[in-house]
Amino acid sequence: LKKGLGYYEEEFLSPKDLWNELFLTGFRTKWGVLKDKINDLGGFTADERSLLEDSLKNQKVKELKDAYVLTDRGFLFADALAQSFFRVQ
Repeated sequence: LKKGLGYYEEEFLSPKDLWNELFLTGFRTKWGVLKDKINDLGGFTADERSLLEDSLKNQKVKELKDAYVLTDRGFLFADALAQSFFRVQ
């Protein structure tokens, strides 16, 4: 930095980590988790699809044309909901 050179670090995320970040950050925004990004990462597994259906039914998540967003009720559970979609392997 003293030499006037910029400093930065690059981080390369695995597909699993990209998926986890998608839900962690997406559920914290008004734009939600974008369907295109979900599809780019391979889409939902059967278990994740079931979890999504339960979250929709329990009115914690709502489906928009391009994304899944948290409802006001779901926002109270944002971190737990995001974590429930995490891929650990």
